[in-house]
Amino acid sequence: MSTNKVMLTIFWVASGLLYTEFLTKGLTVNSDSPNMAPSDFWLFPKLKETLKGQRFSTEVNVQAAIQKWILSLPESFFMNGMKKLIERLNQCLYVCGDYVEK
Repeated sequence: MSTNKVMLTIFWVASGLLYTEFLTKGLTVNSDSPNMAPSDFWLFPKLKETLKGQRFSTEVNVQAAIQKWILSLPESFFMNGMKKLIERLNQCLYVCGDYVEK
């Protein structure tokens, strides 16, 4: 499925997952889009790292692998993501809203 993409909407807080939904085929968002939630810069890169190099024969298999990964995440994963978000936001405030590298 290297030419297809699976889009995921996910809402989470420091204590864990709130909601996930796989989007309808054909809807896409650039993964580097400024329209993404700032917290997506924590979760989606980790997901990409986990799935890197794997091949899936169907969209259902991709979704199952993603769900399995999400459900395996400890609460500390989400807490660390929020801490990183706060650090990044503080860096942005320090430079008056200019772009901040990792």
